[in-house]
Amino acid sequence: MDNSTDGVKYQILQNDSKQVNHPKTGLPIKLYRIIALKEFKTFNGQVIKEYEVGGYIQSEKNLTQNSNAWVSQNAQVFDNAVIDGSTHVTGNAQVFASSTVFSSLVKDRVRIFDSAKIKESVIEGNVDINGPCTVIKSSLSNWSIITGQCTITHSVISGGSRVSGNSSVDDTTITEQSEVKGN
Repeated sequence: MDNSTDGVKYQILQNDSKQVNHPKTGLPIKLYRIIALKEFKTFNGQVIKEYEVGGYIQSEKNLTQNSNAWVSQNAQVFDNAVIDGSTHVTGNAQVFASSTVFSSLVKDRVRIFDSAKIKESVIEGNVDINGPCTVIKSSLSNWSIITGQCTITHSVISGGSRVSGNSSVDDTTITEQSEVKGN
């Protein structure tokens, strides 16, 4: 397995695209499927095989060529969003606007947008993350909503919980429809 980060790791399939309506503006955007050109391993240990068909991106600026990041299944990365490191975006996840995701797992029906920054985290199962928030080394799942200028580090948030405003959550577990908000 070649885990080196030099050279081209994927190609955009110009003949395999789909038009979708932007989730915020409603305007149509064109997304292109990708194909791996070498074998590598992502954040969650998933081995991406050479010639494996991936998910959808809008352009090469969304998925770095010199990393082990990957988009698979029906996942979509578009606008000015960037996934890097060893990030794996899969399932029906969407990463868009000016969000950045580094060395994380993003799966299922997750939406990350509005300049959110995610690093070394696992985000899964119907989670919305928006606003200029930052999530570092945390696990978010099961219908949780993160919005505003919040910072979440070394925490677990699940069970329909919500973090909003200028909140700071550090080394905490939040479950069962709890809410953290404010300054």
